[in-house]
Amino acid sequence: MLELIVFTFAVGLVLASTFVRLRDVGQVWELLIQLLFFASPIIYPVGFLPPWAKPIAFVSPVVQVMQDVRAIIIGGPQAITVADTYGTAWAYLVPLGFCALTLGFGLWLFHRESPWFAERV
Repeated sequence: MLELIVFTFAVGLVLASTFVRLRDVGQVWELLIQLLFFASPIIYPVGFLPPWAKPIAFVSPVVQVMQDVRAIIIGGPQAITVADTYGTAWAYLVPLGFCALTLGFGLWLFHRESPWFAERV
């Protein structure tokens, strides 16, 4: 869950920085979040995806967290984790790396744009 909190914080930093500069980000974000909700295996398990799409889906930290929670709560053959998809426990570093890159970019963007927040609001 800590990974999801950090990823959400990173996305929040990016959105906060871009919303001050570009006011239309709010409308675009509403559309994008709906597309991401139905594209991410939240209401359906990753086992329903074709084999070529599973490694791509597990790059997202949200998918990994949802599948880990599904494995804890439901269990069974439909609870596929990132280690099952890539075949090794080191595969958990793929979504963690994506989360770290997003956090790094969010912090960099927020620190770059923050001196001008008051003038742009």
